[in-house]
Amino acid sequence: TSKFFLVFGDSIGEGALASDGAHRWTTLFSNAVGATEANGSVSGRVLQAGTVCGRNVFDKTLIDTYTSSYGALFLALGVNDIGVNNGTMTPSGFRAKLLETIDYANNTKGWAYSKIMIVAPYYIKQQGYDDYLGTCSVTVAADAFRHQAYVASAMSVANQRLTMFEDI
Repeated sequence: TSKFFLVFGDSIGEGALASDGAHRWTTLFSNAVGATEANGSVSGRVLQAGTVCGRNVFDKTLIDTYTSSYGALFLALGVNDIGVNNGTMTPSGFRAKLLETIDYANNTKGWAYSKIMIVAPYYIKQQGYDDYLGTCSVTVAADAFRHQAYVASAMSVANQRLTMFEDI
């Protein structure tokens, strides 16, 4: 029987930069393993609720209750948290919200930690981080060092709760 993957992410999960929805990474992955995706990704989404300037903050209550028809829950968030480098979003804050989110999925929605896939925040070129300058009180662009701190935070949560982890 076909499994469903539940996906929550930002623009890349939504399909930004893909030629069309059939070619976003979540769809390609699901097709490759014979599954169907239920994709709740939203471009510009953040995990932390700092000074977000109208960005969509992920609401963990959107996570469906686990049923045996689900193969995995993918959480692919963080690139916008990295870019909104205005002092209200930090790697430690990201770690805390990610841990809170997967604990909620486990304790409230019945997802085994082993069924949760944390996708590391993906890297964007420096000019992509420069695009955040002048918005949301960002005066200093994020960089590769800040990106790596977020990836380390995501990996730390995955290791702590023994979830799956992917750095795409």
